[in-house]
Amino acid sequence: MTEKACFVLRIRPECLPEYTARHDDLWPEMKDALTGAGYRNYSIFADDTGLLVGYFESDDVRVSAARMAAHPVSERWSREIGWMFEQSLSSSGRVAEGHRYLTRVFDLGPERAPAGSR
Repeated sequence: MTEKACFVLRIRPECLPEYTARHDDLWPEMKDALTGAGYRNYSIFADDTGLLVGYFESDDVRVSAARMAAHPVSERWSREIGWMFEQSLSSSGRVAEGHRYLTRVFDLGPERAPAGSR
């Protein structure tokens, strides 16, 4: 069964144009790593205050996250964009570990997962 996940991050508002540009020109190896880790339908939304809301689907969110955390491109990506974030990064310095996942409270989709799932 496909799992759905949503997370929030916050970047400095003045960094939004560069953050957007970096994603417009996302490295091919990052795209390959995300796909290889099992991420599907991955989107990031932003508002002008620097709030980022990410959404993706995966067969197993925890497995996909672990695969990405172990991939060398994740560390390189974090070094490249980590300075844009307002909050402190994790002790390892990786952006992905700073995600705060949200709890799903409603889903109109065909799977209609119970409340409280991701």
